[in-house]
Parts: sequence; structure tokens; C-alpha cells
Amino acid sequence: MITEQMPDTLGVLLAYLDSDSSLAEVETFSIDLTGYQAGDTWVKITETPGEQLIEGFLASPNFDFNVYGPSIEDVRRIAMKVQRSVVSMKGHVNSTLGAVVTNVRTSVTPFDLTDIFNNQPRYVFSVAITVRPL
Repeated sequence: MITEQMPDTLGVLLAYLDSDSSLAEVETFSIDLTGYQAGDTWVKITETPGEQLIEGFLASPNFDFNVYGPSIEDVRRIAMKVQRSVVSMKGHVNSTLGAVVTNVRTSVTPFDLTDIFNNQPRYVFSVAITVRPL
């Protein structure tokens, strides 16, 4: 029987993105839009149901990314950079949170979902991240 608690996959993801110097132009990675103002370079990340591959040992939640910025060109470029960064997490070890990233899979590739009411540029994509305890 496995009794270890599953690592905080969202915490691992946020720590990884915050430490990636290639994403320095992103002002905020967040789970909500508190404090967001139109034109800010912001990535909102929402955890959605995934799979519990092996109960208590291997989980693969999905994450939806909403990328906002000053222009559609900037938003598209940043979304592609963030997606590349997330996909490169495979094999990443976060000893603070006790996690190993064993797989990363893009579920939905980045696409334009600009807000039709206020014309706020936005790109979205989804990724599944599989983790296990150290």
C-alpha cells in the first residue's frame, strides 16, 4: 500500500515557470486574474481534472493556460514560449515539493481566443503534466 501524499503539481509548475529566465517578459503567472489590467502580460493557469494513473503514486492533471498581453502578436509569441517551457519540464526534479515530472503532453495547442466583447488579446492551450513523489 502506497501512503505518500501526491506532490503539488501546480506548485511545481508555477515554481518552474517563475525560474525560467526565457519567460522574464511575463509579469505574472497566476491562478486567477486578481490585479490584472488590460494590456498586462499575464498567464492565468487553471488546473482541470486529469488522471490518477496509479493511486497515491502517479497523477496527471491537466492545466489550461490563458495568455494575455498588449497585442495579439505578443500574446501568440508568449503562448508559444510558455508552451515550449512547460513541455521541457519532463525530467524536472523539485526537491522542495518532493516531485519528479515524468511526462508532459500538450492536449490542446495554442490558439487565438481573443475576447469578442472587449477585443482583449488572448491565446489559450492545455497541457497534461505527470508527476510522482521523489
